[in-house]
Amino acid sequence: MAKLAEHRRVVISGLPGTGKSELACQILDKARDSGTYKGFFWLSAASEANIQAGIYEMARELKLLADSHMDTENIRRVVLNELSKQDHWLMILDNVDDIDLIKDFMPSRRGIRHVLITTRYRDAHLQQAINGNSVELIDMTQDEATLLFKEYSDENQENTDGNEISSLVEMLGFLPLAIIQQLHIYGKVREVF
Repeated sequence: MAKLAEHRRVVISGLPGTGKSELACQILDKARDSGTYKGFFWLSAASEANIQAGIYEMARELKLLADSHMDTENIRRVVLNELSKQDHWLMILDNVDDIDLIKDFMPSRRGIRHVLITTRYRDAHLQQAINGNSVELIDMTQDEATLLFKEYSDENQENTDGNEISSLVEMLGFLPLAIIQQLHIYGKVREVF
């Protein structure tokens, strides 16, 4: 939250499964609790179709669809104009793989208008193209991954062999998402989200 307040645009990057979207969810929860924002927008930017659908939904929610025959570019322009006029909102653009999908969808940077972007690319070009501050999620250590497993596991910790857990988290590449999914598969996870 502090980085968003200071920079207005933050890019969270890291390998798939490192928890970028989960971190964005946690930031969103804190933002809701803070009372700072009136509006929240979460758009998947994994593909052009996803981002267009998200922008269309934003236009619908903001009651900006004056004409049912508006084309995609006009809808994008109308939403961007509205975001540039309003304050107190947070927009999350999740899974940005192609900077061209979002670089022309960045509202003006003033007031309380914050954009959080998640991407698997640690490319400086992305941060420069949107003029955002970068946060890179690095891989977990074996100890961190083991602790995560133990923290979210329903299993009785006294009956669990530490070497087995260490081996399992290593096979899962120390990736938080893979660890949590593995626990879900075997029904051994307490409620995570």
